[in-house]
Amino acid sequence: NFSHGLESFVEMEIVKNVDNLVVLLNDILTHQIAPADCVALANAYRAAEQSDLNTLLLIDEMLFTMKLPSEIREGSLKTGKRLLSNLLLMISDRIILNDFNEMVRAGVSPGNYAIVLGLGGYLLGISCPEAMMIELYSFCISFVGAAMRLIKMDHYTAIKIVNGLQPLFIDIIKKYIS
Repeated sequence: NFSHGLESFVEMEIVKNVDNLVVLLNDILTHQIAPADCVALANAYRAAEQSDLNTLLLIDEMLFTMKLPSEIREGSLKTGKRLLSNLLLMISDRIILNDFNEMVRAGVSPGNYAIVLGLGGYLLGISCPEAMMIELYSFCISFVGAAMRLIKMDHYTAIKIVNGLQPLFIDIIKKYIS
């Protein structure tokens, strides 16, 4: 399980309660996930539409360099590689997917989650806004799940937090889709 660095905020007493958590989560979504992961996902989606492996590899490397904390970088790579493995089980006949997988396996490309989600979303017929929603939602579920382990918070509150973020998700998608 990945905490996305939340334990550091708890240890430094920046996040002491649910209200602090919601503020931090909003900041991370707005200033990290949206302009980095969501933009990279949308561009990866477009590269997949064009079967442009070189652009896909460039976007993957650029996103990797933006993820400075090692825990965040490693989490993105582990989940990206897991998703890539699952995609290969479902749609192994797609050339760009196989080529991208070979580049990741050879260490030429990192295999970030957002990039694999953009590629896989396109190949599975998921729209780009839907793939971005998956990115935002999955991040929040993981982050709030970590928060449940680190601060006093029940499942009901966790669900309420994620549901309350839906308008922000929509705003992020509208802003960063192009």
